[in-house]
Amino acid sequence: GQVFLPQEHALSKGNFANFDQVLADWDRQIRYYTRKSIEIEYVVDTMLEDNVHDILCSALVDDCIERAKSIKQGGAKYDWVSGLQVGIANLGNSLAAVKKLVFDQGAIGQQELAKALAEDFDGLTHEQLRQRLINGAPKYGNDDDSVDELLARAYQTYIDELKQ
Repeated sequence: GQVFLPQEHALSKGNFANFDQVLADWDRQIRYYTRKSIEIEYVVDTMLEDNVHDILCSALVDDCIERAKSIKQGGAKYDWVSGLQVGIANLGNSLAAVKKLVFDQGAIGQQELAKALAEDFDGLTHEQLRQRLINGAPKYGNDDDSVDELLARAYQTYIDELKQ
């Protein structure tokens, strides 16, 4: 595939010295892709303003009916929608599993994990690895402050980037 953001470290290279490097790489990538998604959204939004007046959506937004204008024509008091926020708990669980099993315990090698991910955990060996990742690490939302703090730290990078 095409590489959009070259990286010095990668699980497939097995060259992260510690989990802090994983988080630093997460920060770099989330900042880059957040900026890219904002650029793309701007282009899409501009095209929608000119070409698509979403009547149904506008009918559900405060002020559009009163102003007799669609969202993109200035009917909404605020024409702002956040990016889709899904998989947040999965992010925390994944980071916690990588931290514990790959870096803290060394029970799973970086390249072993990268190969399983690239192959979508296909096959018995990868399934056993997947089960270790699922069952061998703490989970978000289960009163484990370490996972909650890890997720908050990782997600804060995204929030900070949006504020800029």
